Formats: sequence, C-alpha cells, structure tokens
Amino acid sequence: MQLLIDDECFYDINPDISLNRFSKQERIKKFGTSSTRDYLDKIQKYRNVILTKLYTFTCTFIESLRSALDFFPTSLSFLISQMFIILSQSSELSSREIRCLCCDIIMTLFIGPAICEPEKHGIIADIPISTIARHNLNQVN
Repeated sequence: MQLLIDDECFYDINPDISLNRFSKQERIKKFGTSSTRDYLDKIQKYRNVILTKLYTFTCTFIESLRSALDFFPTSLSFLISQMFIILSQSSELSSREIRCLCCDIIMTLFIGPAICEPEKHGIIADIPISTIARHNLNQVN
C-alpha cells in the first residue's frame, strides 16, 4: 500500500534511468554541476535512497504475499503443487530451483499482470493507481 501512496518519484531498479527522468535544469538544481565531487556525492546518495526504498518496498511486498497465502486460489495452489511434485520426481533440478521456477510462474503469470494491469484481468481497484505508482509496482514485481 505504501508504494501506491509514495508516487512522487519513479523508483527504477537502475538508478541511472531515474536520473534521465530529470531535465538538465532539474539535475543541476537537485545535484549541482556535473563532474564535481559534490555532484557525484549527491548522485550516489540519491542512488542509495532509491535502492533502499526499492528494497524496503520489496520486503514489504513479499511479507504481504506471505500473509495473504490463505487467500490464494485453491485451484492454482493445486496446480503449482502438482507441478512441483512432478518436477521433483522427474527432473534433475534441485528442490530450490523448482521452488524458484514455481514462484516465477506465479509472479509472471498471476500476480504480476494483476498488479500492472488490474483492469485487464477483471480486478476493480478501489484506489486509482497513478502511472508512477504502477511503474514502481512493476519494479518491485
């Protein structure tokens, strides 16, 4: 929920992309003249803030998913558990790799699309989601 509220800034996984979102004048105002020590320090501080926020949002997101597992569709849980069992018995993949594969399938085919484009998947949002918030959700996903 915090990620939806905190939509004043794009949080990009690659902080250099975030810098490109500022106009030249905004960059000078916010960070100073380029190629100075002060500029490089401010850029590094900005990158650290972005990455720290993304890390915090991601941890919160994962914890929210864990706490909501009881609401996960039973049929989808069954399919994923069967896939896990079949892969465990018939493949050379480790248990960890199979868990990662199952998680990736859930995130890519189920949770990701529901977050990024909820209307397309029949989810009606009570709260309008801004373009920035949607982008930030995508980064966490």
